[in-house]
Amino acid sequence: MRVAVAFVGALLAHAALASDWLQWGRTPQHRGASPVQGQRPEMILDSLVYDPFVEQMKADRGYALLAHYSVPLVREGAVYMVFKSGVYTGWGNYGTIDWSVKKLEWIDGRLEEAWTFVTDWKPVLNDLTNWETVLQPAISGHDIYVPGLGGTLHRVATETGISEGRVNPFADVDPTRYVAGGVGVGPDGSLFYNVIDLPSNLEDAIFGHSLKTYGWVYLVVAAVLLLCAFLLFQGSQFARWIGVTAGAVAAISAVWWMPYYPIWSLTYIALGGLVIYALVAHGSREDMAVG
Repeated sequence: MRVAVAFVGALLAHAALASDWLQWGRTPQHRGASPVQGQRPEMILDSLVYDPFVEQMKADRGYALLAHYSVPLVREGAVYMVFKSGVYTGWGNYGTIDWSVKKLEWIDGRLEEAWTFVTDWKPVLNDLTNWETVLQPAISGHDIYVPGLGGTLHRVATETGISEGRVNPFADVDPTRYVAGGVGVGPDGSLFYNVIDLPSNLEDAIFGHSLKTYGWVYLVVAAVLLLCAFLLFQGSQFARWIGVTAGAVAAISAVWWMPYYPIWSLTYIALGGLVIYALVAHGSREDMAVG
């Protein structure tokens, strides 16, 4: 069995890679179509509640249901569905909610539970998505692969519902790493799924742990730097030294990213050095007056 993981960094996500993904609706506009003709929905065979928190979630979000739900899997007469349980304590508080996969079988005209497997998977933080992401398992051979904690998959036997191991392409099980989106299975049984890796040390960071806070910080900093760029053309020495400081901060902070993104780090260091040189060597009042 082969596993392919699309690894997405929270700060360097490349949306273009998913612009023509052939699964999950084909495009971001969900304009895909199945080649299989569906049955006409003429009657309700059974009714099950798989999310008991819908009304509470809607009340918290202005009666908008911001959640994605999985597609039930049908195989040899059995139905595999994702269910939620636990206690709802507020929008985005996923620590008190459990997700599970249940195998349901038709008995006397009704779907009855054959087994339940509770996963340790959690949705991506709402600071990043603003909705509840989907848990979508996939069946391959005699197993169903269920997303788990830290970018892993649980390999669960379809017959018994017992875990037969954890598929983990990483060196550890990091809770700040999330399986995002559904699991895909290739014709040869290979597994494909997306993983989002978030910074693991935001709890102790200067501006707290909210990604929204850092988004606003970056936006304000960008606005200040843009204003300084315009003021430089007016000969502002204050803007000049703000630019020198910004170049120094960019170059120094890039050193910490060197083990992970060496090319980008070197690029940032070079750009920071060029900014410092240009402003120090050619940004004095005399240079501006001559210009």
